[in-house]
Amino acid sequence: MNTYLVVLFILFFSCGSENDLKEEKLKPVIVLVPEETEVKSLQIDKIVPLETKDKSVFGQFYKVVLSDSGIYILDHIFTNNLYHFNENGNFITKLHIGKGPGEVIDTYSMYFDREAKQVYVYDGGSEVIKLFDDQLEYLRTLPINNEIAYHHFNKLSNNKWLVQANYKNYPENDTTALYVLLDKDFQQIQNKYIPYSISFESVSTFDPVSSGSYEHVLFAGIFENNLYTLDEQDRLQVKYKVDFGKYNLTEQELQSDDNRKIAKLWQDGKRKTYLDRLHETDLFLGFSYLFKDKEEFCIYSKTSGTSLSSENIGNSDFISGIFVGFTDDYFVIAAEPLNVIDYLKRNEKGTERFKGLDVKEGDNPILVYYRLEKEL
Repeated sequence: MNTYLVVLFILFFSCGSENDLKEEKLKPVIVLVPEETEVKSLQIDKIVPLETKDKSVFGQFYKVVLSDSGIYILDHIFTNNLYHFNENGNFITKLHIGKGPGEVIDTYSMYFDREAKQVYVYDGGSEVIKLFDDQLEYLRTLPINNEIAYHHFNKLSNNKWLVQANYKNYPENDTTALYVLLDKDFQQIQNKYIPYSISFESVSTFDPVSSGSYEHVLFAGIFENNLYTLDEQDRLQVKYKVDFGKYNLTEQELQSDDNRKIAKLWQDGKRKTYLDRLHETDLFLGFSYLFKDKEEFCIYSKTSGTSLSSENIGNSDFISGIFVGFTDDYFVIAAEPLNVIDYLKRNEKGTERFKGLDVKEGDNPILVYYRLEKEL
């Protein structure tokens, strides 16, 4: 597992009196993560290898976007690029790296506008956001507020932007916030949410914001288990509370000023924490978490109120991997080639179903689609 840089939360409410939640406060939905229930009914719907050739090899699936326009893979760790594949995994194109017109120096983060079918890319090298169409053809460059970092950013229904920013009030550093709300032009900071300690300035969450549509943004903190949304007045509200039972961090542990102590707790199998890879649809909620030096995932059914966890999947028709998204019909994991090769060797049924599937050890990760039923 990669080393995670983490943020310690001091408080669990939004910054500023303008976010007082005395009115219209949501009653959070409790999401219980099963500890022992074994999942036996999963079935692989399809396997989509991401084409591997010289132009399409990436180092890490930092963020994965599944859309009608195809599959987008952001790798800002190794290749600093954004890759576009079609729905069958065939490579289409990637961004051009450089300092010329329409090129990107450092592809740091991205947002896919599903309604406009446009891709926003934050260039960490030139500190601007560049806009592309869904085929990654350059459209224009957008000036932005450079007082903040753009770790993740998502468009809201009022055309404002929610940014995971690690905002610091320079030069005083007396106000810090994990998220900020910007106006439609990426200029004015209109709100700040979730204070954190300036002792930890870096966040390595992969995909902590879900916005399948403009109307329903959902975003996560780091250590504590709240999943947040914004109301019509841009006030912070807790929409879900994830309950790991005896594996929840205690209040005392949450007040710790040493992220290494908390990391050791999940690595030793004593705690589950660090919600990430957040996705929500009309029927389901999904997220990842860390436990025993491994990234696990949970999917919650809004219809039945039940959950399945990757820890408890005993089905032989399962390939382990990293949760990267879903629709109301299926959820998707990104599996390393060796995991798929092992599955094909030990599973005669799988070998027959996916006859002709050629997977090599050095290939790109493979997307595995699992059929979802409303009643988990």
